[in-house]
Amino acid sequence: MTPNYEHIQTSERISINVQRRVAACFPFHWHHHAEFELTLITEADGSLFVADMIHPFAKNHLALFSPFLPHAYLSVRSEPSEGEHEKKHEAVVAHFLASHVTPWPESMHIEKLLKRAQSGLLFSGEGIDDVIEKFKTLPDEDNHARVLKLLSILHQLGSDSRIMIKPLSTSKQYTRKSVDARINHTLTYLTENFAEQITQAEVAEQLGMTPPSFARLMQRSLGRRFTHILHDIRINHASQLLRETDKPITVIALESGFNNLSNFNRIFLRLKMMPPMSYRLQHQQHLRYTK
Repeated sequence: MTPNYEHIQTSERISINVQRRVAACFPFHWHHHAEFELTLITEADGSLFVADMIHPFAKNHLALFSPFLPHAYLSVRSEPSEGEHEKKHEAVVAHFLASHVTPWPESMHIEKLLKRAQSGLLFSGEGIDDVIEKFKTLPDEDNHARVLKLLSILHQLGSDSRIMIKPLSTSKQYTRKSVDARINHTLTYLTENFAEQITQAEVAEQLGMTPPSFARLMQRSLGRRFTHILHDIRINHASQLLRETDKPITVIALESGFNNLSNFNRIFLRLKMMPPMSYRLQHQQHLRYTK
């Protein structure tokens, strides 16, 4: 099964992406991305699929995934007892590049940890409780404090002898080196230029390929059409602007690479299952509820 490529939202002002995810359940989403991912399950249980293995997970599960390692969480939705509210499934997720956390000689333990993570890592043991408590509060910190706390967490995971580290997969085939260099170029180019008017023929020409050959490469490597991947990246960016700014939807559409508003609305509805304005209102209500 070919994983979907997930574009992780970043900006010039932040070096790590941290989210607190809350949902009725975590649906199966087989994906990979160019960043490392550290995930803490704070409330849920179910199955973790990673490369060629399946693992059970429960509350306080902490795992590290390397770039382009396919994975997916599938949580079990339990029926509440009479008089109880349905429990929300919750997780804290951090995405980051190795270059943002290992540029110093003092990063030796972090660098070794990331090298061990090619097949994914699962953490447990006596020393893990302190790490979990730190990581739970990461979304509540400002950008500067997030970086410092994440560095502390990664250093502790890599240096504390009380923490047990177990590989999540026995497979070596899902490393960045195994991803076709042409696919790496394409995904990087789309991520950096999605606001421009990009065509499949343009990218194919950059790679010295004909458009039909390039289309077959995308389908074979990623299981997706070029336009679908570009739409995912653009709509993810638009979603972030809808959540975090009060910019008009027409401006957001243009900044996300859509020259036609009706086309933007149609694609947004297909991918997010609601119109852009409804998406904005829903997330504004959620922010008011959680404050």
